[in-house]
Amino acid sequence: MKDPPSWLQVMIAAIFLVTSGCETGPVRKTETADSQAHGVTKGAFRGKWWNYYERGVSYSDGHFWKEAEADLRAALDRRDEDQRRARTYGMHFVDYFPHRELGVAFFHEGRYQEAIHELESSLRNEKSAKAEFYLDITRKSLIQQNHADLRPPDIDLRSPLPGLLTNHAFVSVSGTVRDDTYVKSIAVSAAPIRVDLAAPEVTFVTEVPLKAGENVIRVEATDLSGKQTAVERRIRVDFQGPILSIDEPVEGGTISRPGVRLRGHAYDESGLEEILVNGRQILKAPAQEVALDYTVPSADGLDRVVIQAKDQAGNRTTAEIHLSGGHASSQRFLVASLDPFRLVLLGNVPVQQDTIPPSIELKGYMGEQVTFLDQVYLEGVVRDEGGIAFLAVNGQTILRKAGKNVYFSYLAKLDEGDNTVVVEARDLAGNCTEKKIGFHRQLQKVREIGSRLSVALLPMERKGVPGLGADAVEEALLAELIGGHRFRMVERRRLEEILREQKLSGSELADPNAAVRVGRIMAANCVLMGTVLEKEASVEIYLRVVDTETSLILTAVDVYGEDMSREMVRLLCQGLMTKLLDELPLVEGLVVTVKGNQGIVDLGQEKHVKKGMRVIIFEEGEPVRHPLTGMVLGSDVAEIDHGVIRAVREQMSDVELFGKEAQGRVKPMHKVITQ
Repeated sequence: MKDPPSWLQVMIAAIFLVTSGCETGPVRKTETADSQAHGVTKGAFRGKWWNYYERGVSYSDGHFWKEAEADLRAALDRRDEDQRRARTYGMHFVDYFPHRELGVAFFHEGRYQEAIHELESSLRNEKSAKAEFYLDITRKSLIQQNHADLRPPDIDLRSPLPGLLTNHAFVSVSGTVRDDTYVKSIAVSAAPIRVDLAAPEVTFVTEVPLKAGENVIRVEATDLSGKQTAVERRIRVDFQGPILSIDEPVEGGTISRPGVRLRGHAYDESGLEEILVNGRQILKAPAQEVALDYTVPSADGLDRVVIQAKDQAGNRTTAEIHLSGGHASSQRFLVASLDPFRLVLLGNVPVQQDTIPPSIELKGYMGEQVTFLDQVYLEGVVRDEGGIAFLAVNGQTILRKAGKNVYFSYLAKLDEGDNTVVVEARDLAGNCTEKKIGFHRQLQKVREIGSRLSVALLPMERKGVPGLGADAVEEALLAELIGGHRFRMVERRRLEEILREQKLSGSELADPNAAVRVGRIMAANCVLMGTVLEKEASVEIYLRVVDTETSLILTAVDVYGEDMSREMVRLLCQGLMTKLLDELPLVEGLVVTVKGNQGIVDLGQEKHVKKGMRVIIFEEGEPVRHPLTGMVLGSDVAEIDHGVIRAVREQMSDVELFGKEAQGRVKPMHKVITQ
C-alpha cells in the first residue's frame, strides 16, 4: 500500500495539532429532571472557564450537586475570583460566581462549613444578594445543628433618652444590637433598618417622625434563629405653648400708682419653666399652673406689659398688652351719698343676654399665604368680656380654665401643598367663632423633585425560566421609584417613542452603549439598567445606575428571593428602593474651600456619597415677608452652580464645578445638596 501524499500528511498533522490544542474537558452526561435537561451549555463546550461555570450552574438548577461541584471546581481552577460582567472573549460578558454557586451546592448537601467558606470567599470578591441570602441560611442551619444560639439579641438604645419631652417633629433613634450568634433584622417603629447580611453586631441610626402627645418608639431585633428582643422608649411631644389668661391689665388700660397690677393665671400641661414680666422672672419653681398676681412697677416710658411664658418642651407664648399714656386715679364712692331711688331703678334694669362671640386675633398671619417653612408657630389671643369657655386648634382642646383674654401659641406642621389651621372658640354664653388660616407650603427650588436627577428606567433584561417575568418587576419597581420621590422619573411613554424612532428593541438595551445613547436622547442624567434572572423557585434582580454623560456606573444594587409570588416581587422591589436611597442619598452640606473650578465639600463616605454624584451649590435668599403683617414666611434659595464629585474621602469630597461664569461666586459656607 502506498503512503499518503505529502500534502495529505501535512493536513492530517495540522488537524491533529489544532484539535489537540482545544481543551474539551471531560465529557459528562446530560441529566434530566422535571422533563428538563441539565448539564448543558448554549454553545459548544470548549473547556473554557465559562463553559465549566455554565454547565455547573445548569447541573445546580436540576439539583445534581455532585456534578455541579465538579464543574464549578474546574471553573475555579481556571479563574478563581467571582465577578459581575467578567469578559469571556471579545465583547462578551457573563456574571461569574463559582464560589457562590459552589457554596449553594454545599449547603444543599449539608456541608455547612464548606458552604460558609465558599460563600464568604464570594462576598470578598463581589457582593451579591444571593450569596448573602445563602450565607445567612447556612449559618442558621449550622447554629441550629450545634444548638449554639443561647440568648436573644441585646439592644443598647443610646437615643432617645427615656422620658424625653420635645417639641421637635422628628427624633433620632440610634443604638447597637448584639447577639451571641448573628443579628438578622432590626425594625424601628415597624420600619426596617437595612441589614444586608446578618452580623454579630449591628449599629443603626434613623429618624422617626413624631406626632403630638405620647409616642412609643419600639425597636425590635431578631437573630438568625428567630429569637426576638424589643425595647421601647416613650416620648412626649408638645407642640402647644403655655396658656396665659390675663384678667388685668386690659388692652389700652391706664397706668396706676404705684404700678400696673397683673392678674390672671398661666398653665401648661408639660410644665412651666419660666415666666418673665417685662424681662423679670416671677416664676419661683416649675409648675403646671400658677396664679398671676404681680405689680409691674411704674416707670418713665412704661407703655406696655409683656408676659413671656416658656414650657419645659421649649414652647413659648407671649402676651403683649399696650397701655394708655394716662394714669388712673383711685376714685372712692360713698354709698350713703347716692340717691336711694336711683339704686332701686338700677337694680330693676334687666340683664342683657350675651350674643357677641369671642374675637380671635392671630399675630402676623392672615387668610392665605405662601410659605417655604415646614412648620409655623402660631401666636394669638382670644378675647371675650363674658369669659372664654373653650379653645381648640385643629381639633385639639388647649384651654383648661375660663378666662377673658387668653393668649396661646401652637406649632403646626405643614405638608407640601395646601394646609389649613382652624382656631375655634366658645364663650360661657355658648357663642362660637372660628378662624381659618391657609398655608401653601412651597418647596425651595433645590429641594423640589424637578431639581433632582432625571432617571429613565429601561426595559429589564430577561434571563432564565419565563414566569412572572420582567414586566411584573418593572411595574413594581417603577411604582417604588415614583413613590420614593428621590428621582425625577422620565415618562415611559417617552422611552417607547424613542425606541420606535431608533428602531431598537428592549433586549438591545442590554448593551450599555445603546442604553446610554437612548438615555442621552431622553435628556436623562442616568439610566437604570436591570436584569431579572428567574428560575423555577427563585428570582434575582440586579440594577445598575449609569451616568449618561460619562457612562460611569454610580452604583449597583441587587436582591434575591425564593418565593415567586407577586407579593415577593413587590417586597424585593421595596428592598431595591431602600438600597438605592441608601446608596444615592439626598444629603446636604457646606462648601469648605474653592480654588478655580475645584472645590471641597463636607460630604464624605459617612454620608454615603459616591464618585460621579452630581451636586447643586446654592445660598439662602432674602427672607420672604408677608406684605401686610411683615411676618417672615421663610426664604427661597438662589442656585449658584452645579458640580460633580470627583473623589470621596472619609469626611469630605472633591467637587468639580461646571459653570465657568459661576467661578468666583462660589464661596466657603455656601450650601450644597446632592442632586
